Amino acid sequence: VPGWAAQRAWWSFILVVGFLGAALVARRIAGLSAGAACVTGVAYALSARVLTLLSELSVETWPGMLLPWLVLAVWWGWRSGRHIRLLASTGVLVACLGGVNATASLVAVLGAGLFALVVTREWRLVGAYVIGAALGSVIATVGGTLYSNSLRLNAEKLAALRQQGVAFPNDFQPRDHAAEDDAHLGERRGGGDPVAVGAHHPALA
Repeated sequence: VPGWAAQRAWWSFILVVGFLGAALVARRIAGLSAGAACVTGVAYALSARVLTLLSELSVETWPGMLLPWLVLAVWWGWRSGRHIRLLASTGVLVACLGGVNATASLVAVLGAGLFALVVTREWRLVGAYVIGAALGSVIATVGGTLYSNSLRLNAEKLAALRQQGVAFPNDFQPRDHAAEDDAHLGERRGGGDPVAVGAHHPALA
């Protein structure tokens, strides 16, 4: 799969997850109509912060896209009375937050926790949420540690290859250089018509 295609697929996945989560919160919890819920989902997924960070550091938008799903997990656990299910779903969602941006992940976890505390006011449910979040954090930490170790090992392997010579040898030979253009054009100062760069170089003409 080309890199650009994988990148666009990841961006689309982030937006779809955020849209669906926000739309379900608006529909199930807030009681909005289907149309209003869709508008809410679009507004949430295409918020200014998301559009600003998506192309630069998309992983930082990911915890915010999972926040509605954490709220939904609390809501469904409260309505069904299945605290074990809430514990498990919270653990999985918190583990999926990752550990790239601890602040963004903490905001998502605390946001759903505040919802559980204020709306449900059920201490057993809040306890199940806290335990699930703690387990998910442990899983995310272990996964992040393993990933960091793999990056360190790859960096050590690359350093060893570079000590032996060129790490990624190839037969590329540069043919055109900017210095050749400078030699043909020279420095043009003052008035006169501008000269197009590369006009006197056959490879750039």
